[in-house]
Amino acid sequence: MRRVRSRSSRYSSTVSWMTSTGAPPRLCGWSSNASRRAISVEPSYPHRDAVRVLGPVGYSPAEYVTKGIELLDNPKGFFMMVEGGKIDWACHANDAAASIHDTLALDSAIAEAYKFYEAHPDETLIIVTGDHETGGMTIGYAGTQYASFVDKIRNQKMSYIEFDKKIEEYRANHTPETAKLVDVLPLIYEAFGLHVMDPAKRAELEKAVADGGAEGASDEAKKAAAAAQKELTQSKALTDLELSVVEDAFSQSMLGEEERASDDYTYLLYGGYDPLSVKLTTILNNKAGIAWTSYSHTGVPVQTSAVGTGAGLFNSVGRAEGDGEHGDR
Repeated sequence: MRRVRSRSSRYSSTVSWMTSTGAPPRLCGWSSNASRRAISVEPSYPHRDAVRVLGPVGYSPAEYVTKGIELLDNPKGFFMMVEGGKIDWACHANDAAASIHDTLALDSAIAEAYKFYEAHPDETLIIVTGDHETGGMTIGYAGTQYASFVDKIRNQKMSYIEFDKKIEEYRANHTPETAKLVDVLPLIYEAFGLHVMDPAKRAELEKAVADGGAEGASDEAKKAAAAAQKELTQSKALTDLELSVVEDAFSQSMLGEEERASDDYTYLLYGGYDPLSVKLTTILNNKAGIAWTSYSHTGVPVQTSAVGTGAGLFNSVGRAEGDGEHGDR
């Protein structure tokens, strides 16, 4: 019997399997602490061939899986678990882009496991699951109403962890009194694609909006006003409100951790993370129409999928008449 299991944690994620030959399928016990009793792989960054890297390139989950199969496959069988733990980290910090990229990396790892299943369909079980959801991420944000612009998170070039390092480097060379937000605006643009609009450009757009709303405005003026309003509120430029949020976060970020405010409201704002980093990911997420409910684990249902021998044991619905041992659920 060959088994592969995968655990996912935005749903924290894992791919594992066990093999043995000539024996009837056996179900391997597993809990959220299974990684302590099995091979646990927690690669840091996405599969280089599949998705853009948001940090230093390490071995990808897919590469771990490929090498793991090579080393572990034997006539008596094996069990392997691979966890995409960075998905959970990213969701705790409400970093949608990092979460999505690491989920895609895990998907690439599962694809490698599936190749093994295709070669040994009567001996392999693959399970993809998670021990919990984190962050309560949703597509839908009050500020974008019924619209979403998920492609905007493509502007993010690094995870919150990597941006933290850049802020720490800046903080090491400045005091709260000498630190200036204007100094780090290039870093913010590099990391998230967010920028402060040129005042002259903003004035031009605001005038277009006003002209289009004036009594007797032409259809052309109304059309120009709609385009200007969209650029003011839906572009990668920070709105006045967003800039105010960033300024407050920057001021908190420049303080030492012990000097920062520690009241409940501050926790709601920053969740214990670097204030500037978490607010920048929040703003970018919100511009994309993505929202979060928590910095912690949630009660959102976690899906479990399985393919291979014994897959039916993991299904929440009964198999259709005639389904065999290898049904994909």
